[in-house]
Amino acid sequence: IRESGSGIPPRYRLSELTQELDAFVREQFLVEVRIEGEQAPDVQSAIVQKLGREGLPVMTDRLSSEAALEPQAALNNQTPDLLIQGIVRVWDIDSLDPLFVYARWCGDIQIIDRLRERVVGVVSRSGREGHVTSREARARASAVMQSTLAQEVVATILSSLSRNPSDSISIPSSPCLS
Repeated sequence: IRESGSGIPPRYRLSELTQELDAFVREQFLVEVRIEGEQAPDVQSAIVQKLGREGLPVMTDRLSSEAALEPQAALNNQTPDLLIQGIVRVWDIDSLDPLFVYARWCGDIQIIDRLRERVVGVVSRSGREGHVTSREARARASAVMQSTLAQEVVATILSSLSRNPSDSISIPSSPCLS
């Protein structure tokens, strides 16, 4: 114990570590998104936009320039660290309600660590939306699906960064296969 009462200065400062992590993510970390299904372009775009708002660089197709962000262009020649792949569906369902039409949606998405070749997260969600016309019910279902899946994928990625790599993940049942 020092007579002055001062402790040993820390080797690291939180602000410096945060800056280093942000720089690493911007310059070295890359995510690729591959979604299949009828609503795939809309869901993929929602996920890419949500990841971009969180500061995660996303590999995008050169053809879909509206989803591409300028800082990511230099990273598109790099092999992605994470692969987000999945399938989405929207379909009409029969209802006994004479005034309302319903559409059901589902999404099954895996988040894969490409380096270790293992699944680090799974998002499986489904729901239903209704309206007076089938077209509007499907449009509502698509919008809710986009928002829900994008939010869940980003939350899963962020939680996987703080999880121990040896921890096992729970794999929910697949709503799209039923």
